[in-house]
Amino acid sequence: MTADFFARALKQVFLDEYGHFADKRQKNLDTASRFIVDDRNEGDYDARNKLFGWFCQITADVKTRDRVDLSIGSQVPKSPALEAWLKANTSPGSYGFPAIVINRGDQSKLLELAAAIKAITARGAPRYEVKAYKFVCPRTADSLKRVKIVLDKAWNA
Repeated sequence: MTADFFARALKQVFLDEYGHFADKRQKNLDTASRFIVDDRNEGDYDARNKLFGWFCQITADVKTRDRVDLSIGSQVPKSPALEAWLKANTSPGSYGFPAIVINRGDQSKLLELAAAIKAITARGAPRYEVKAYKFVCPRTADSLKRVKIVLDKAWNA
């Protein structure tokens, strides 16, 4: 069996969980590899069918059977702790957004990131200026936890 076969299996796990590739026109596991994993729904779009400006986009790109690159859009919430985590754990990714390389076995990084994001709006945390964080931070953290569960399922099978 080839490495492509195993990457294909990981892509299938993502496809089963999320229902489609990032480009919904793509249908072929051999050519497509990017998935939207931010749990967006119809309420996240404005009247022009564009994502609201405060929405934190997250995509996963299956690189190999043992590696997934997670890209976080430009509207990632901000805090000193989160910025320090991103600086230590990201590299420039595609489309100019930071990429977090998740290799088999280190998917717990996603829980660290989720905790840093959720801490922004936690009870007793310093006041945040962006009102949308009240909704964005818990949703983004939950989306990251879901990706970890998907990776655990795929890599521990």
